[in-house]
Amino acid sequence: MLCELGVVFLEGFTGEFELHKTSQSATWDDVDFILMAAGTGSRMKSGVPKQWLTLCGRPLFLFVAERLISFGATSVIIVARSDELAQMEESIASARLPFCRVTAGGKDRQESVWFGMQLATRHYAAVHDAARPFVEKADVEAALQEVCKCDAVTLGHPVRDSLKRTDAFGVICETIDRRNTWQVQTPQVFRLDLLCKAHELARHDGFEGTDDTVLVERIGHSVKIIRSSAWNVKITEPEDLDYMKMWEASLCELD
Repeated sequence: MLCELGVVFLEGFTGEFELHKTSQSATWDDVDFILMAAGTGSRMKSGVPKQWLTLCGRPLFLFVAERLISFGATSVIIVARSDELAQMEESIASARLPFCRVTAGGKDRQESVWFGMQLATRHYAAVHDAARPFVEKADVEAALQEVCKCDAVTLGHPVRDSLKRTDAFGVICETIDRRNTWQVQTPQVFRLDLLCKAHELARHDGFEGTDDTVLVERIGHSVKIIRSSAWNVKITEPEDLDYMKMWEASLCELD
């Protein structure tokens, strides 16, 4: 384990991270997938946390874990709400799903990722949202191939629509150039010691980022973005349920 609560252990760390460029790809056995399933689902307004929405007859977190394992993942760390920990463990046991461990999350997403990292032991950690059930194997494999070259990678998709900034009253005050602008997705894959360092500094400074790439960028390390499928959306708001149902038939047929 490279990081502990409040302390980072960096083997051979000298103050700067060096890129380990290689033509090889990280294998599935090189990666701990940290599956974020500790949300409250407040924006969904369904009365059920997103991770417990059903897809193909299974809770969303279980469906996504199975999907990652079917791709080739051999280590999935599921981060749960503390009050749902036993229920998730029971669901995994009932499904006889291998390669999974469950741990309790924290007060917010960033702290929950940190807690999930405490179980990570492999060279790379891939943080993925349990609310993104449509991620494609080819996109994950592209990220695993690229992370060997740059140590920090995220999936994403170029912004398609015009972007506007408004004032507090909803009046447009600026048009944002969408060239080289991306919607960031997950998985986000990092060298584990690099991600540990980024989180430790954020915890020390009391800094809260919107995702893990922000924390890594903050310590001066660049992050490569890999174009992935536009279908890799995050189930977040009520209308996303219709999108999920639209795909359910084809997903369940393939399952």
